[in-house]
Amino acid sequence: MTTTPPGSASESSGPRVRRALGRHAAFISYSTRDTPVAKLLQSSLHGFGRPRWFRLRPVVRTFRDVESLPATSALWSSIRTALQASDYLIVLASPESAAAPWVDLEVREWLESGREPARILLCLLRGSLEWDGRSGDFTPESVVVPALRGVFTEEPRWVDLTWVGQPLPDPRDFRLLDAVASLSAAILGRPKDDLIGDDVRNRRRALITLIATALALAMLAVTAGFAAVFAVRQRDEARTQAGLALSRQLAADSQLAADSSLDLAALLAVCARSASPTGQADAALLAAVEREPRLRRVILARHRQLGDSLLAYDPATRRVAMEVPGGVRLVDPEGDRAPLFLKGEDRDGGTAKEQKIRFSADGKAVVVTDDKGRITLWNVSSGQPRAAARTKLRLLDSRFAPAAELSPDGKTLVVAETGNQSVVHLLSVPSLRPVEERPVLVRTSDPSIGNVHFDPAGRYLVVVGDPVQVYATSDWHVAGRVNVSSAVDAVFDHDAGRLAVVDNFKVTVVDTRSWTPTAVSTSGALNLYTAAWTADSKMLLTAGDGGLQVVDPATGHDVQKPLTLHPGRSRADSTSYVHVFPDLLTVSIGNDGVVLWDLSGVDPLATVYPLPSVSEVSLASTARVIVNGPQGLRHLSAGSMVVRDTYGSPTGLTVDRVAVSADGRVAAAADERGVWTVDLTTGTKSRSLRPRNFAPLSLALSHDGTVLAGGESGQVTLWDTVNSQRLRPLSLRGSPVGDSATHVVFLSLDELLVGGDHGAAIWNVVSGKRRDLPVKGQVTGIGVALGGDLAAVAVGDQVHRLRPSSGRIVGAPLSSPEPVGDLAVSADGGLVVGVTGQKLRSWDASSGWMLGVLPTAGYTRPAKDRPFFAPKIEFSPDRPLLVSAMGDALVTWDMDRNRWMRQSRALAGRSLTRSERDAYVGTVKTAAACEDP
Repeated sequence: MTTTPPGSASESSGPRVRRALGRHAAFISYSTRDTPVAKLLQSSLHGFGRPRWFRLRPVVRTFRDVESLPATSALWSSIRTALQASDYLIVLASPESAAAPWVDLEVREWLESGREPARILLCLLRGSLEWDGRSGDFTPESVVVPALRGVFTEEPRWVDLTWVGQPLPDPRDFRLLDAVASLSAAILGRPKDDLIGDDVRNRRRALITLIATALALAMLAVTAGFAAVFAVRQRDEARTQAGLALSRQLAADSQLAADSSLDLAALLAVCARSASPTGQADAALLAAVEREPRLRRVILARHRQLGDSLLAYDPATRRVAMEVPGGVRLVDPEGDRAPLFLKGEDRDGGTAKEQKIRFSADGKAVVVTDDKGRITLWNVSSGQPRAAARTKLRLLDSRFAPAAELSPDGKTLVVAETGNQSVVHLLSVPSLRPVEERPVLVRTSDPSIGNVHFDPAGRYLVVVGDPVQVYATSDWHVAGRVNVSSAVDAVFDHDAGRLAVVDNFKVTVVDTRSWTPTAVSTSGALNLYTAAWTADSKMLLTAGDGGLQVVDPATGHDVQKPLTLHPGRSRADSTSYVHVFPDLLTVSIGNDGVVLWDLSGVDPLATVYPLPSVSEVSLASTARVIVNGPQGLRHLSAGSMVVRDTYGSPTGLTVDRVAVSADGRVAAAADERGVWTVDLTTGTKSRSLRPRNFAPLSLALSHDGTVLAGGESGQVTLWDTVNSQRLRPLSLRGSPVGDSATHVVFLSLDELLVGGDHGAAIWNVVSGKRRDLPVKGQVTGIGVALGGDLAAVAVGDQVHRLRPSSGRIVGAPLSSPEPVGDLAVSADGGLVVGVTGQKLRSWDASSGWMLGVLPTAGYTRPAKDRPFFAPKIEFSPDRPLLVSAMGDALVTWDMDRNRWMRQSRALAGRSLTRSERDAYVGTVKTAAACEDP
């Protein structure tokens, strides 16, 4: 066979090619499609009668062009020489070879060289070989090349290989051996039975020799190594026990240190797992990364140092301004600069009840306003008022101090006062006299104006009111308006290309070129107060009740969980100020005082992806995530959690249950009227598999997506998803499951774990046979490892670990102080996570040790008209990623314990020096466990 049409070649290459090719017993001619079969046949002929490892030379040496041709440009001459040097011609007959010109050419060359047709051996792969006795030739339908027609005087014998398909058979398949024996008998001129007998005897003799040699070597190895193995085991056991003890001690120390130093707690957790990967060590790691790795420290604690002082922060000099009796005190909480006291005025109306403080952009000046209408511009370096930099306004409402803002160039002071109306004044600096060109920028009956801000370059001034108005500082004309009701603040990004307008419940991002909203964030706290941009304008931080929320300004979606010291307690962590430095260090001011965060450090354990109306989630190994929705099934990408496709329900109803096969090819959904499937590779939906009203209590797909199981009252209904046919249901009568199958999970292709009102059992979906499990009580959750080696069943406040293969319970139940709901087991069977109230509780599956609690409250915006929704959870089949469906968002949890180690190392390396590490670590043994944290 050749891969290109043969052409002319120099005959002078014949002797050289003949010497390279040598003599062959047979030449194999075949089509390109039959190359795998030709290769298998050649290998079988070479080794027939001898084991593979015992071959010194082939029994039947055959020629196949790809394997046997030398590197030469004379292709056809080489093939013709090989034909002349072969005793037999084996032709693999198939429709493709019958139509292949090069196969016909090889046969024709064989016959024209005077070779006997009787030495042509036919092997039928596909099609048919039928002999017409009347014409003495093959029928027209026979798959033979034209050169073979009219050649044979009587019907030739041929070997039937039509049973060979894909994948190829094993070389020891008896049918293949029989065919090879037939060909070898014809080529070697020996009886077929003799050849088969020789093959059996040779292989038996070789096997006996091999076994005897292996046994002798094994006995020597066992005798020589028994003592060494015993000693090594004893040594390893001693080291293991010492590591376990040290790991548990360090883990306990880490938990104790967490309240005083997160960095130290992280270091000790790393030491604990380095000593031994115990459940206690993993619990310490989880506590370190979950506590709040983005928290650097509390700079000034309000309850200890500030009382109820009004605060302001200067990013330029990193000073804090606090209201004290008689004036304002500037302190440097992170440096050694002495506090600076700015004495307030008691003339012209007495002591003020309310003051407002605003720093200049460069931090060299501070403006103090009070409810008496007094305005003072202070020089921060000297602690004295600037010359003539005092004035007094006749306020519209003496209950409130006016807001003030210095322009970035320090030449203009904007003062906004409000009462039954609002007025915005423009004052020259340092005289604080009204600007001659326009002393009053705004005078309106709108009493809602509260804040004024310049953009970083000083080109625009935003006046927060109803509506929000932006003025160009070049001539103070109105450059744009934004209609946002109840706005409380507005801040420009660093090039004034976007404006974030904050109201009580949302942040609206506005494009300043068109003054149209581009994104709206509604997933923050219930009450918002202000916002801040990062230096690159890629992230927006909102501040309000519940702490700080990190928002993607392009989409309005939250990208991390809230930065808070009190998860789930929104009022306890109310934040009124936030500033982000270029290195992503972030300062916030709120009920806890002045807090420093680090957004550039360790990533949070959980990531929030807002998604409305999501209560069910299922994951596949191909980065596919399937969730339910109001009118159908949604297909998401696991990395970004962005909706790739939406498949509407045939009934138009809300999808209640979803499932996806482990290989990611098939998804299923159920609503109140039926069950339907989607082929995710093509997007094809099936018709409703259950046309009558039917809302399954649970839904599961087999690993390959061919079988769908739906748990309902009295039975588990099964469907063949390939043919959309209903299979024989599994009856619950007489089983420990009870009246309803509330949970169904596939353990393998044909085994289904079912839980219900009174217990659990395993069914074989093919035979219908049942195995009862020793679990008693109402099953509230089931989780299964990917391979089906471990299953977890929740009953009340306990979780039972089971080996499905034996049906036995593993160890003591995992306990919880609260009833356990949904369950999930990691793909490798190492972690068990259960829903307990508003938390996710995790356990180490092997030891049963509880690793920690993952709070879910605060990760999504609470709804006033809806109680907390118990989340649904599931592990990804191909990585330790836990996904939780929480009603209005998906939350992903990174449960990779190796990553916990990396995060804890990063935390330990943030502020602890090497000498501090050594001092904390203490003993030599501990230091060895914490090598290079």
